[in-house]
Formats: sequence, C-alpha cells, structure tokens
Amino acid sequence: MSPLKDAAYVNREVALRVLPVRLADLAKNTDGTPPEQEREQTQIIRFLNLLVIDNSATASAQSN
Repeated sequence: MSPLKDAAYVNREVALRVLPVRLADLAKNTDGTPPEQEREQTQIIRFLNLLVIDNSATASAQSN
C-alpha cells in the first residue's frame, strides 16, 4: 500500500493530548519491554519532539 493511503492526519492539539497518554501506558509495562513496544515509544517521542518544536516556532512567529 502507498504510504499516503495509510496516512492519518490528526490535529496538533489532539496529538499533543493523545500521544503522551499512549507513551505513559507503554511505560507502565515494566515486564521486559518487547522490541515493538520500544519502537513505538521511540516513534512517539520523535513525534512529540517534532510537534513541540514546531508548536513553539509557530507561537514565536505569532507573537512577533
């Protein structure tokens, strides 16, 4: 399948609320982290970093 067909677009504010909750749920599992779970945690952290950096750049531009 095409990556665009599999894409899901989510409002930034929604993502900033949902992703930390999912990350916390994944972190609660202390019984040896499977590779898939570690991969998902890494992806969520990367997405959050992108969203926060982009959000702060947008806020900075709006205040000027």
